[in-house]
Amino acid sequence: MGVIEENNKSTILGARLKVIDGKITEIDHLVIHSGDQPLHPNMSQVRPGLLEPVKSSERVPREEMLKIANSYYEAIVQDNGKIAPFADKSQRRENGTITANYQDQPPEEAEKDDFSVFRRMTCSDQLSTGVMSYITDINRPRFIAVDEKMGLVFAYSIFVHKGEPKVIKITGVPGITERPNNWGPFDLPAAHIFKIRDGKIYEIEAIGYVAKHGIKSGWE
Repeated sequence: MGVIEENNKSTILGARLKVIDGKITEIDHLVIHSGDQPLHPNMSQVRPGLLEPVKSSERVPREEMLKIANSYYEAIVQDNGKIAPFADKSQRRENGTITANYQDQPPEEAEKDDFSVFRRMTCSDQLSTGVMSYITDINRPRFIAVDEKMGLVFAYSIFVHKGEPKVIKITGVPGITERPNNWGPFDLPAAHIFKIRDGKIYEIEAIGYVAKHGIKSGWE
């Protein structure tokens, strides 16, 4: 996952190559076109936590890492942040934008952001409010790579949005009981990198784009 140059513009890329006998036999890629909008500054460099090897005492076996990564998707679909083992410091970024555990969001930025109260929450608390209940399903997940020494899992999936409910019920947030869901039906092809250490998710790096509802992954 990284940034490439496309038509003299910086573009986000998630790529997977399958190699057999020294030859590339499959190519799987997700490209996020930014149009005329500049990339978020956070995309200019890799988050330090993703590059740090995990201490041997904190490493998790491959199969357990896969279960933990999959629990993230389940936590979203079930609107229950306790399903996934988030670390208290776990932070989620989407196309560079911090969307959970943004504790130092500048006040002037927060004033223009109707999601700011949720953005400051921990990953677990945020999902339990129901604010993500407009996500109908997360299907066709494909766990592409697992690195036990680095504590990383890389996965592709498609977030399904059927446009319901029209009003999202919010719980546990003082002064907020609902949010409108005006986006309508759409799907979101996505790629995620999860940093897992000592059985918990610490960093979540996500990329994705809004696509037509019912989009195919290319592998059906």
